[in-house]
Amino acid sequence: MFWQFLASLAALLIALYAVAWWFVLRFGRRVSPSPDSGPIDVRDAIEYARRALAEPGPQHEDLARLWAPSSASDVEVLPEGRVFYPRMLEDIKGAHHSVHVMQYGFQPGIIGDQFAPLFAEKVRDGVAVRLVVDSLGSHAYTGSRAMFNSLAEAGVETMLHDLFPPDRRGPVGTRRLTARLRQTGRVEHRKLILVDGAVAYMGGAGLEDHFFDGRFHDVYIRFTGPVTRQLQAIFLATFAYHGGRLPDGDGVLEGYFPPITTEGPHAVNVIMNWPRGWLPLTDAALDLIRTAERRLDIMNYYIGDSRVIRDILDAAGRGVRVRLVIADQGHANGVTYGAFLHHYDALLAAGVEIWEYPAVVHAKVIVSDDRVLVGTLNLDAFALYRNPEMGLRFEDAVVADRFVSTLFEPDIAMSTPGRAASGRLRRARNRVFAQGNYFY
Repeated sequence: MFWQFLASLAALLIALYAVAWWFVLRFGRRVSPSPDSGPIDVRDAIEYARRALAEPGPQHEDLARLWAPSSASDVEVLPEGRVFYPRMLEDIKGAHHSVHVMQYGFQPGIIGDQFAPLFAEKVRDGVAVRLVVDSLGSHAYTGSRAMFNSLAEAGVETMLHDLFPPDRRGPVGTRRLTARLRQTGRVEHRKLILVDGAVAYMGGAGLEDHFFDGRFHDVYIRFTGPVTRQLQAIFLATFAYHGGRLPDGDGVLEGYFPPITTEGPHAVNVIMNWPRGWLPLTDAALDLIRTAERRLDIMNYYIGDSRVIRDILDAAGRGVRVRLVIADQGHANGVTYGAFLHHYDALLAAGVEIWEYPAVVHAKVIVSDDRVLVGTLNLDAFALYRNPEMGLRFEDAVVADRFVSTLFEPDIAMSTPGRAASGRLRRARNRVFAQGNYFY
């Protein structure tokens, strides 16, 4: 009888938690932008950061902002961890003022054990090192706990975003509970590295071994130019959102924003999703697909949203050459891959080229004519509608062609054409996965 009571109680608690979880994911209060919600120019970025860092810190809706078009210089497309990790480490070693990192996944290992000691070393050199990481993706309370505690002792300020309640504020080592539930039900999925506020990296990979040894295929771009000021403002606002503060003193904040000397040759726009309901990045991705006229190249691990599928089919119907690069069956997630497989018949019949790459395709890139969207946005429900996400939209034929020649063409040469699933049971399973994709 006692065990039956415990089982019933456990079932009730699970049910209540499931209801609460569903409410947070789907029906939570939507973000409304702050009254001062005009697009923030690169020259206004420092004032936005100043307001965010002032006591008592930014409100949740203060991070739901639009960013004015800007420019970038020296844009490099760096596929594969064996290419982009050494460049990141080299730039961080040369930092003389600050290193700011925003990450979903940062764990000990071959890669983590190169970055973590370097962060501590730079602090000893007098460089400010700050991290904003997702606690779930980085295993902050399990396998990575000792690493983050060690970084805290070394003076690295690490802020954790928590999927599960309650919210906590402040850096690792001094975190305190709050009564808010601003983070619950979503992960911090943005990835950004800023060195001295002047050199930036954005892409889809964590600081983890599987992006280095070939199991996960991803890309980062390295760039400089005025747009880095806006990214610095976003990082500092997020840092303040989690309870972080800069040292007091005149001119301290200005040191994180190097002066603008020249405009960059590549037109670019920073775009960010912020929960709940602030979805400019989702709108930008859909717009690129819907307005493509000549070419549409998409590389993504999670392609499952029904609107995205319909828009891809419409593009093919307009005569656009559409190429999708995804993971092959041996490396794909079973549920999301099955959901996407359900649409193979319609996609292939419409003339869409589906290329299956022999690794986990984790990059998130859309090339539409002479435009590119690159960043952290997967094409599934969590990324499109729930998580903090960030990307760069380039309106530049040079950058678009660079992605095609450096990333898409070599990857397609290594891939095999996709084939629709066969067998009633398998096709029925994929149909179920597709219908339930909202949860994934």
